Amino acid sequence: MAFILQANPDRWDLRQFLIPDRVVRWYVRNYVSLMRPGEIVLFWLAKGGKSPKVRGIYGWGLIDEPVYTDERGDLRLPVRYVERWVKQGEEGMEPDKQHAPIPGADVLSLPSWSENLISINPQGSTFLVSEGQLRELTEQLIAKRIPRSQLMRATDLYLRQRKLSGESFSYLTIPLEEGGHE
Repeated sequence: MAFILQANPDRWDLRQFLIPDRVVRWYVRNYVSLMRPGEIVLFWLAKGGKSPKVRGIYGWGLIDEPVYTDERGDLRLPVRYVERWVKQGEEGMEPDKQHAPIPGADVLSLPSWSENLISINPQGSTFLVSEGQLRELTEQLIAKRIPRSQLMRATDLYLRQRKLSGESFSYLTIPLEEGGHE
């Protein structure tokens, strides 16, 4: 099992903070008892009011430590960013402000994703991703659009071992090939 952590770009634009090898403590409410260090997390930006085409996946990471309760009583999940995917722009490795690297519409058009809660009711910040959905995503979209991504290897390792270690991966920002977005 893997997870999607969704950010609303009108409140918190994850594109500014998705820096490989950085640990960020995400607020979580759902599926807390299922979250374990070494599990895969996909970073999804919701459709914002200003730019609806930003919805989609911008990278992935690993749960770094168990969920804990912070000083305000909120549940926090330490996640280490492994990869950030960007369309190379004039500023070098800055993200394309208008298009997601892996558009949400493309993800949700995959057959197994029609049953994912992010497809049915995209409210909230945390969603489960089944093993079948993770494999379909990596085989159908990631392998074709971001062939340098380590997510394919991470998925294979995870499905065999059920836990990953951050030391197994390089921390990268990967530019997409031309035509890598909708």
